Amino acid sequence: MGLSINRCPRHGLEYGLRPRRRQWCDSFATQEQLWSRLKDFLDALIPVAEEAGVTLAAHPDDPPMPTVRSQPRLVYQPQLYQKLIDLKPSPRNALEFCVGTLG
Repeated sequence: MGLSINRCPRHGLEYGLRPRRRQWCDSFATQEQLWSRLKDFLDALIPVAEEAGVTLAAHPDDPPMPTVRSQPRLVYQPQLYQKLIDLKPSPRNALEFCVGTLG
C-alpha cells in the first residue's frame, strides 16, 4: 500500500496523505530514452534559465547505482556528470556536488 496526496477542491493545493493501491508499471524507459528526454528538457529550459539568470543544478543519483528498483539512473558515475553538462553546454547547466552522494 502506498500513499497519495489529497487535493483541496477549492484551491487545488496538495495537502495530507491517504493510502492508495500500489500500481506497477510493466514497462520502463531505457537509459538511452532517459538521456534523450533529458536533452529535450535542457534544450527547452536552458535558454529560459540563461535569459532569467537562473542556474540549474542537477543532483547526482543517490545512491550512485545504474538502476534502482529496475529503473535506470543517469548520473551515477563521474563521466556521466560530464555527459549531462555536455548535453547543453552553458554556465546555467550545472551540477550540485552533494557531499552525501559523492563522499
